[in-house]
Amino acid sequence: MNKKIVRIAFGLLVALMAISFVSCTQSVASPVKTVTLRMQSSWSAGLFTQEQPDLFAELVSEMSGGRLKIESNVGGAIVPAMDVFTAVDSGIIDISHSNSFNWLAHHPAAPLFGSRPFGLNPTEFLSWMYGYGGIEMWQEMYKDFNFGWVGPCGMNFAEDFAWTNRELKTLDDFKNLKFRTVGYWGHILNSIGASVMTLPGGELYSALSTGVLDATEFSNPEADFKLGLHEVCKYVYTPGVHQPTSIAEIIINKDVWNNLTPDLQLIIQMAAKAVTMEAFARSTQNDLDAIRKFQEYGTIIQRLPETLVEQIKVEADKFYEQRCAEDPFFKKVYESQEQCRADSRAYMEVMDTSPYNF
Repeated sequence: MNKKIVRIAFGLLVALMAISFVSCTQSVASPVKTVTLRMQSSWSAGLFTQEQPDLFAELVSEMSGGRLKIESNVGGAIVPAMDVFTAVDSGIIDISHSNSFNWLAHHPAAPLFGSRPFGLNPTEFLSWMYGYGGIEMWQEMYKDFNFGWVGPCGMNFAEDFAWTNRELKTLDDFKNLKFRTVGYWGHILNSIGASVMTLPGGELYSALSTGVLDATEFSNPEADFKLGLHEVCKYVYTPGVHQPTSIAEIIINKDVWNNLTPDLQLIIQMAAKAVTMEAFARSTQNDLDAIRKFQEYGTIIQRLPETLVEQIKVEADKFYEQRCAEDPFFKKVYESQEQCRADSRAYMEVMDTSPYNF
């Protein structure tokens, strides 16, 4: 009888070991679960701005070992380019890549996080985002939307100020000037007498050729060259004081974000930061190549007169003063950026090596 019990016990042990082995084998052999998300930008194919979300998608896939894949789509592939904000909010797409200055209609402070006239330069903007709570304020701004995480994912340096066939020397030259732009800059140009219009980038070449527009700004030199603006305009005015820096933005749907594991969330945040740093490094090289091509083509590159810039800044300051009085959150962000600028300038007065010209 004891022998029977021993045999039964031994048989059960062997069976349990077999089950355990099969279970472990199946666990090792089972494929890694892959999460696939759909992202759309507001950008056209071939632009450096579109290379940034494409790189983001590549990095996320590599860093996650293939567990998280992001389909990177250009503007218009799923929804119209300027509808990506509402598309993420409603869950039509999972992630958007654009610039917050496009969302003035959704929040009065939104352009402060993408770029603003007479705003922070690139190094100041990076310092503000990562050292002065900029990203946290970004999250706060969108708290009433169905967004899980929002932050910087790419950047460009200063834009071209204006493409035109007219000379821009004084404020009077802006009177009734049919000028294409967006965001806060449109309000400021209106205040100095320009007639502001908003057109998509693909229509600017034709609008300038036919006189629908007298002048336009669109983007940085690299993007403006690819649009062919130098072919229809005699002058390009620089630098883009209306947009000293452009910070790209990704927005992730809240449900999508909450369903990601903490390590995948961290991978997304680190990939976005890596794209921002790489874009910071490559932007000047791309733009310098374009500037040289403008020069070879015969484009007249004109720096804005300092007096004109000072006069326009007076109007910009009035605009910001009014906005601060109307919106406490706008004031909070604006004053934080101004403090960062003041600190940066104080630092550079002591530590800047450029005056030595070595």
